[in-house]
Amino acid sequence: MSDALIHRVSSVSRVLAYLMVGSVFLYLINNYLVFWQDLAGPYQLFSHLGWFGEAEAGALADEQVFPGWVLVLVYLSVLVTLAIFALRRKHISLRDE
Repeated sequence: MSDALIHRVSSVSRVLAYLMVGSVFLYLINNYLVFWQDLAGPYQLFSHLGWFGEAEAGALADEQVFPGWVLVLVYLSVLVTLAIFALRRKHISLRDE
């Protein structure tokens, strides 16, 4: 295998590993915010907008829509930040990490 292919595979593996760990923590935080703090999560927001699910089941009050969008943007920004962080660490080998 060529060095370029090995570098690509290790970069993709590193990004996927960081995203997987980040997704687990985001899942736990999402469950806490949705079930114990009664915030609108992504599923409730997207059901309210009619993107998936039944719109009647996911009807949100007007004051819950903005916090729902904030949560979605925070989740996406965390995942993008983790991907950028993983790509910037390409000078460190996977075994050293």
